[in-house]
Amino acid sequence: MRIKSDGDILFTGASANMTWDTSANALDFADNASAVFGTGDDLTIKHDGTNTSVVNTTGELTVQGDGITVQSNTGTEKYMDMDVNGAVNLYHNNVKKIETTADGVDVSGDISVGNLNVDGNTVSSTDSNGNINLSPNGTGTGVVRGNSNSGAIVFN
Repeated sequence: MRIKSDGDILFTGASANMTWDTSANALDFADNASAVFGTGDDLTIKHDGTNTSVVNTTGELTVQGDGITVQSNTGTEKYMDMDVNGAVNLYHNNVKKIETTADGVDVSGDISVGNLNVDGNTVSSTDSNGNINLSPNGTGTGVVRGNSNSGAIVFN
């Protein structure tokens, strides 16, 4: 440990340093220095000059807040936001695509799935011809109903 002439305190490690910057009231970690918490090094925060990691080796890592947003480093593009007693939203290219609601989930755009299981019943497209298979669970019947406004269901 060394106190510099500007009042900063330099902590020298084997391969990385840390400085208490008195003018900024900040503890500055050099690249590859880690902040380690817990008797058994339970939580580590580290930046290697390119990537940052938060590693928790015991229990849950909990993030608390009435609203939590995960976004790009510039703050201009959202990846996810969560509101207390409200929606959890997922974004693609800063456009909301999935939103949880009191009734379930709202999706904006297309959904691609291999098989769709609804209460044990399966709707699937399993061949290259684009055939759609309805597979009811148990002894039920597969039913196709048309929109009464459209007037017809066409089977080819």
